[in-house]
Amino acid sequence: MNQIEDKKEFMPKPIQIEFAKLYMQIPRKTQAEIANELKVHRNTVANWLHDERFRSWLNSKCNEMIEKSLVQLYQVGLAQALRGKFDFWKVIMELAGIYQPGMRLDTGQVELVKIEVVQAQAQQQVKEVKEDSIESQNS
Repeated sequence: MNQIEDKKEFMPKPIQIEFAKLYMQIPRKTQAEIANELKVHRNTVANWLHDERFRSWLNSKCNEMIEKSLVQLYQVGLAQALRGKFDFWKVIMELAGIYQPGMRLDTGQVELVKIEVVQAQAQQQVKEVKEDSIESQNS
């Protein structure tokens, strides 16, 4: 790939867009299963995933989906908290690694919980970016 191709915005082919949709579905399918469903060879999928521009595009689509999902989940969790149910926030805090056994979530400090969750998510994202940059430097 030359420098001119690197600077152009990646424009996925329709089949690659279909791959992305299937790739982001839950339950997750293997690359071979997706290739079979799309009627392409599994090596084609592997080649796409070795293309840095495709991976970058795919990651951006995954991030968009996650952000949309988080907004919806946040709204559900907030509605539950307003009704005095804090199980959602407990799970989020456990996933973020900030929930401590014995911690009370029913004290009406929903705003504090939201701030802590956002901070934990930001810290996790920073950690992942650092790990990704280390991996790319080692490659």
